[in-house]
Amino acid sequence: MCLVSRRSKRTLALHLIHDSGRGVVTKNTRCTQFPMSTASSNEKQDSSDAYTRPERTAFASIASILLGGSILVVGVGLQGSLLSVRASVDNLSSTVVGLMMSCYFMGYAAGSILAPYYLKRVGHIRSFAAFASVLSASALCYLFETNSWYWIVLRIVQGACYGSMILVIETWLNSATKSSDRGQVLSLYQAILLAAWVVSQLLLNVAPASSPTLFCVVSILLSLCLVPITLSRIDQPLIITPGPVSIGHLYRLSPLGFGGAFIAGVSFNTYVTMTPLFGAEIGLDIYWISLLVSVMLLGGFLLQWPLGRWSDKVDRRIVIVVMAFSSGFALLGMGLVGDASLGTLLSLGFLFGATSLALYPICVAHINDFVAEEERIGAASGLILVYGLGAVVGPFVSGFVMHATSPWGLYLFLALIQLAYGAFSIYRFGQRVAVEPGAKDDFVSLPRTTYASLELDGRLSEGSPEE
Repeated sequence: MCLVSRRSKRTLALHLIHDSGRGVVTKNTRCTQFPMSTASSNEKQDSSDAYTRPERTAFASIASILLGGSILVVGVGLQGSLLSVRASVDNLSSTVVGLMMSCYFMGYAAGSILAPYYLKRVGHIRSFAAFASVLSASALCYLFETNSWYWIVLRIVQGACYGSMILVIETWLNSATKSSDRGQVLSLYQAILLAAWVVSQLLLNVAPASSPTLFCVVSILLSLCLVPITLSRIDQPLIITPGPVSIGHLYRLSPLGFGGAFIAGVSFNTYVTMTPLFGAEIGLDIYWISLLVSVMLLGGFLLQWPLGRWSDKVDRRIVIVVMAFSSGFALLGMGLVGDASLGTLLSLGFLFGATSLALYPICVAHINDFVAEEERIGAASGLILVYGLGAVVGPFVSGFVMHATSPWGLYLFLALIQLAYGAFSIYRFGQRVAVEPGAKDDFVSLPRTTYASLELDGRLSEGSPEE
């Protein structure tokens, strides 16, 4: 018989409850007499754990989400560029490649819209694992057949899976991030996305596009993105649904911001998806193709924040005009320089990225200067939709242009729409009075992913104080 004091019994019960909360289960728990002197220290330790463990768990959850998301973006970015180069090797026309890339963005939009249905049915972890499995398997399916329609179907499936997975990741980030840390996490998330895209382009140099090696690398990466997320202790987050969106109302609020979101969707996604095809068709090797995309992303990474802060201090339309004409002339130079100087081509690509990647978040900030607080989520969701429409239209049209003219027509097409938007921006100066600097909404570097990322922006999710 075990003789235990009442206080020791209570301590024993506390330890058993504490261990069961950790998931520790023992079949034959022996009755142990705990010294009276350790009871208070154990209770203090439990109290200390109650305060420190949630902080460590939240940090670990955010780190695992960002790690899994970065691996996912590396795999998806590599897949897109690889397909453009491989399509050239297999003699697929630029029109087919443009259609294939546009269909990918159609699938992406459909996935981010339909994903909440699956999240409600089976939960986030299972949904993420299912989408990742399909995405990884489909990466290998390109090796079975080079039929253009077969590849188009695969791109739609991959776009839908990727859009769903990004929605799950951003929903998790919202759940794991405290309100006071949302701005820092949003900036870190945006930086990691761009860095992952750069890494994905450099991985093109691992093996020739004509071999199956890179397709296997993509599949491995898309499988590995599951590991840090499925092994972390992530609570089931709330399912975020987009706010009400009226595209007509959004255009009336700010034709300049509306048009800028569309142009940003066209220019960025067309450049990223069609530049590898351009490089392959003019005979560049993989090293130069990967650099041509990477320097554009690097330029955007370096100047996005300075341009945004500048737009907070002056009339945003001035910044938008400077950006539109700078990126337009950079693209015009890329279209006219020819292959005489690869260094010049890379420099102009860097300038284009530096002066164009900040366009979308500046347009969001510009529209926020005019909308009521309760309309901000709906307006930002609408701008993501407009941006996505540009992503669908851009590659499709550029493919036709490249087929009808030459590979250099890609950059001439993008230069034309950037310069036209710059002229439209000048016209808008006479249509509306400038917003005073003190009445502006602050610039925040927003991702161009799903509406769930908007919740990380405290201005949109919680509302701003009244001016």
